[in-house]
Amino acid sequence: MSKTLSCGITVSGEVHALVQLSAKFQIKARDFKLNDSEGLAVWIEGDESKIKNYFGNRLADYNRDLNNGKNKLVNAPKNWNL
Repeated sequence: MSKTLSCGITVSGEVHALVQLSAKFQIKARDFKLNDSEGLAVWIEGDESKIKNYFGNRLADYNRDLNNGKNKLVNAPKNWNL
């Protein structure tokens, strides 16, 4: 399974569900100093229903976490095989 994130990183791996790939991404993102909230924000970027589900009315928090996460991933490889 694979998913290309809005930031241009393609994440792939052998998983049974997309949520497992998301978890693997968030764990690997820690290597690039992202916290879990930043990793989640990068993963769900552009998906309004998930943004609402996970961040609720805290859009300022979402935007901060998204920007911080994307900045930390600027020099990260563009293909992640997890």
